Amino acid sequence: MADGDTYIDIGGKMSIASGKPATLDATGFAALSYTQIKGVLNIPENGDTAEDVSEPTLEDGRTEHFYGTKDGGGIDVPLKYIEGDAGQALILPGVDRDVNAVWSFKIEDSDGTITYKYGRIGPVRRRERSSNAFKGFIMPIMFNSAEVVA
Repeated sequence: MADGDTYIDIGGKMSIASGKPATLDATGFAALSYTQIKGVLNIPENGDTAEDVSEPTLEDGRTEHFYGTKDGGGIDVPLKYIEGDAGQALILPGVDRDVNAVWSFKIEDSDGTITYKYGRIGPVRRRERSSNAFKGFIMPIMFNSAEVVA
C-alpha cells in the first residue's frame, strides 16, 4: 500500500507462547515459539492506562496532575470454537492449566505491525448460546507488561 492508505483489520491474528521472553524486547519476544489461536472474533481495545497522581496546593488552589503507575489492564477475547485448533486446545475449559501461569502474546495486524506483551489467561468460559451464533468461548487476559511493537 502507498503512504496515506488505510487498513482494515481483516487478516489480524493472535498467537500465544508459554512463559515470558528472556529479554523484554522484540528480539526476545520473537524468539519464543508461538501457536496461533484460530477463531478470534475480535481483540478488544487494549494498551496501558496510568493512574492519576494529583494533589492540590493551598497557594493557588489548583490540582496538579501526573501520570503514575501503569496498568496493562484486562480484556475478554471472544472465540468461535474451531475443533482441533492447536491454539484453542491450550486454553479451553477442561484443560489442566494454571490460570496464574505466564503467557506471551503476539498480535499481528493486517498491515504487518506486530505487538508483543505478556500476561495471564484466566478461566476460559462458554460464550452465550443463541440461535444466531456459533459455539464459542471467552478468553480473559490480564496484561502485565508494556507493549513491544515490532
